[in-house]
Amino acid sequence: MANDSDSDDELPPGWREQANKDGSVAFINACTGEATFEHPVTRKRKCVPKELPFGWVEQFDGGKVFVNCQTGQRTTVDPRLAFKTEDTDTFRRRFDSHATCWDVLEGINLSNKTVLVTGGSAGIGWLTALSLAAHGSRVVFTTRNFAQSEDAIKQALSDRPNLKLEAMFVDFLDLSSVRSFAFEFRKKYDTLNILILNAGIFGPGFELSRDGFESTLQVNHLSQFYLYKQLQSLLVSSSPSRVIVLSSESHRQSFLTTPEDISEERLTMKSPGRFWFSLVAYNDSKLFNILFARELDRRMSKQGIRALAVHPGNMIRTSISRTWWFWKLLFFLASPFTKSIEQGAATTVYAAASPDMEDRGALYLNNCCICSATKAANDDKLAEKLWRVSEKILKDLNMQ
Repeated sequence: MANDSDSDDELPPGWREQANKDGSVAFINACTGEATFEHPVTRKRKCVPKELPFGWVEQFDGGKVFVNCQTGQRTTVDPRLAFKTEDTDTFRRRFDSHATCWDVLEGINLSNKTVLVTGGSAGIGWLTALSLAAHGSRVVFTTRNFAQSEDAIKQALSDRPNLKLEAMFVDFLDLSSVRSFAFEFRKKYDTLNILILNAGIFGPGFELSRDGFESTLQVNHLSQFYLYKQLQSLLVSSSPSRVIVLSSESHRQSFLTTPEDISEERLTMKSPGRFWFSLVAYNDSKLFNILFARELDRRMSKQGIRALAVHPGNMIRTSISRTWWFWKLLFFLASPFTKSIEQGAATTVYAAASPDMEDRGALYLNNCCICSATKAANDDKLAEKLWRVSEKILKDLNMQ
């Protein structure tokens, strides 16, 4: 089927266009794998109707084929492309809460990217790693259960033999384990284009890490911060690169509002105290995630690292609720009304791989869209104080 395009819309040799389910048009270089939503010559964005023209259906016959039921015509070219127009919206929201990681990545080629996902052995982290690998990237994910992760990789390879997936052990309750992992990663890989800090815990009782700190704040913030510091030089040398930090709408329930609220004592709590509660620690850690991403972007954007914080969704039924039977019951009862795991991974991969987020940072995303965080989460003084305190804690432990 011929594509009735204006002469100034003609594509250079090696380029092709692809219509996506949401009506966007992606331009793909078959030689380099580059994918963009802007025309490679005119830099204009294009859009098409979301529905196929009347009489056309989509079929699969050894690949995607479009068939005109009236004439019998068959083509591999999406007939919607004959009706493409210029997309004049400067930032058109293309996805919502129903989008999955597979929807977001449609038409995106990541074959030249190296990705690291923390906490990628199950749940949202696993779907994040799997979907990114399915689009060509080389993905390493961290795990505490190496045997289980190896089994998951074997299963994934049986469906998609060309996947480049690797599991590496790390225990975020132990900073020395983080340091050892980073050392091994740098030995093995000389590039890191996307770092996704997905690992986290929710709602355990008061527990101390191997470093003697309250477990929630160490796993959710301090260990993720330390891992980034260990890999910062690799991210710079691989720039442009992105760091994605998983936060939560729970940051809105944090009571930390001023720089004075952030201290070494708060981050390295060694006893519960009168008012400690696991949800308070979790809420604070999710605020720290946004502040960390914000300060990282401020410090490193000129060196090619951009950072974004994302909220995957509320009470998605994953293993994060494993710490108490009540959390398991609560997440089970909520599951009919919450996102699937594939939907939960959508905002993460959108921030990590979408051309929409190219060279954008210090933002908070929810449902694949930029949204407003709290006043405290946007406080640069609070972010700078968190960074300084975190660095000092690591320095005092000789973790540099």
